Amino acid sequence: MWKDISTLCDRYYRDLQCFLLRRVRSSDTAADLTQETCLRLLRTPDLEKIVDVRGFLFTIASNLARDHLRQRAWHA
Repeated sequence: MWKDISTLCDRYYRDLQCFLLRRVRSSDTAADLTQETCLRLLRTPDLEKIVDVRGFLFTIASNLARDHLRQRAWHA
């Protein structure tokens, strides 16, 4: 399906970053979480079995944002 992971990340990078920016309200944090989302995609075994890659990426991003916001609330 997706042979080049960098192409896949490039394709959704801007959308992911905008999505995360709306959630965490920090451009630096959104950039970091976008990078982490792509790294987690790289670490995913059996990537070719994923039917909805975009949905998979946004689920990862959403979970990372939620974890970040929980940590921030805990430290506040």
